[in-house]
Amino acid sequence: MAAGLLLGRRASVSALTGMLALTAGGASGLVAVTRELGGDERVVAVVQYLRVVLVTVSMPVVAGAVYGASADAVSGPEAAGAPWYLGLPPGRACGWWRSCSPRPSR
Repeated sequence: MAAGLLLGRRASVSALTGMLALTAGGASGLVAVTRELGGDERVVAVVQYLRVVLVTVSMPVVAGAVYGASADAVSGPEAAGAPWYLGLPPGRACGWWRSCSPRPSR
């Protein structure tokens, strides 16, 4: 919010437009709200989607630098030799497909 107020100090950008442009989340919704409140929706749309691009591009760099991630690292069910479908949510909940199936009574 403070960064939005700083952006709003520019002569060509209103304080409302600056604050909505740098508010996180809901880019399309914020553009619609800006239109209703009388702000400049073009500035809000450009800044919102530039933020999305910046996060998308910087995420691999951050993952590699901070967490030591690499492109050849494999984890999860594939690393243990389990089938790919066990990585899906129902497979994770069951652990193994037989534990979810009903067992015959003896």
